[in-house]
Amino acid sequence: MKKKLTVYFLVSLLFLLIAAQGQALTLSPSDSNPPLVAWGTQTSVGDIYTAWGLISQDTELYKQNVDGATEGAWATYYTTTFFNTPSDPDSATITWNGGAFFIQSSPTYLLVKDGQGDPQDPDDATWYGFDISNWDGKEQIVLSNFWLAQGAISHVSIYGIAPVPEPATMLLFGAGLVGLVGTSLRKKNV
Repeated sequence: MKKKLTVYFLVSLLFLLIAAQGQALTLSPSDSNPPLVAWGTQTSVGDIYTAWGLISQDTELYKQNVDGATEGAWATYYTTTFFNTPSDPDSATITWNGGAFFIQSSPTYLLVKDGQGDPQDPDDATWYGFDISNWDGKEQIVLSNFWLAQGAISHVSIYGIAPVPEPATMLLFGAGLVGLVGTSLRKKNV
């Protein structure tokens, strides 16, 4: 009976993990709930604060350029794959790499930037912004149909207020847990 319960528990856990990975936040410029669209030649933090009404504690947590360069405190925890052509993408997928750390912030914003663009043409926005505060930090973000006529995605960035992961602190915490488990196992065996 105990063996059956263990197998049932493991199968249920596996099912939940697979179901959770199947979720995705899908965004495009033509969403029925329109994204914030902004124009300008720069995407400085000041421009983003102005457009979204953010406060100074909001920071760029993650940035992935089409050329492969990543930036931000969360760069090792997320990967962005660009689609269409390597140098002229109109779609992308942002994927959490797994592990103990993921972005948990509210509010959270996603910026999709065009490498070129005409600030005077509303159909040719320089960047699109999305409020992704309902994103759980683990589900994929699927971006599609950006700048189909001209232009392309130059980079994606996630902004918000979130603690920066501190590997040294987490390693100490993990070592402490291993020590506690080792001590309790040693006491059991005595």
